Amino acid sequence: MPAESSGHRSALNRWAGSIDTPTLVMTTAITKLPRLWVGYILAVVFLIAEIAVMLKGNLEFLLTTVGLVSWVYWLYCVYKFHDVMERIPGYRHPIASNRAVAMHFIPFYNFYWTFKWPKEIATFVNWRIQARSMNGAVVGVLVLLAVIIMRAVDGFLGLLLLFRAGVYISRRIGRALSAPPVPASAMEPPGVRGPLGL
Repeated sequence: MPAESSGHRSALNRWAGSIDTPTLVMTTAITKLPRLWVGYILAVVFLIAEIAVMLKGNLEFLLTTVGLVSWVYWLYCVYKFHDVMERIPGYRHPIASNRAVAMHFIPFYNFYWTFKWPKEIATFVNWRIQARSMNGAVVGVLVLLAVIIMRAVDGFLGLLLLFRAGVYISRRIGRALSAPPVPASAMEPPGVRGPLGL
């Protein structure tokens, strides 16, 4: 077998989770997923702040602070999702973790981005599990609804929905990384490059 073909097959085997895949790396990646329970705690703190404003008034700065901290933590979660994806052996994730966060700050484009990055994660998850396990559009819809609810209805409910989207992503990634090896006969996975980068 030509050296190039052999090298390409080795990359496919590593990515697919065959016997030479470092299981320890996969396990470590799972442990690096963000702690979504922190988001739920922030939502409860926001609810307490809402009650405090209703009872005492003049505490709007408290709501603003908790809301800002919650949004920053959400962006941290987005960063961690992509950081884990970048650490998967033999897989080249198309979105860098820093870029995943930065694109949220571009007006109007950020609406598209809310659907784009979950779709890329879903591509990996569905291939690794060999089933349609994750739908990136679901995440986009949940996040957009969460933002609308936070602004127009209630911050507490919006934050619950936002971090529920995070739980959905985290569970799907964890399930994919824990899945059994993908057969060599399966279709070539996304993110794998040939010997000449083709």
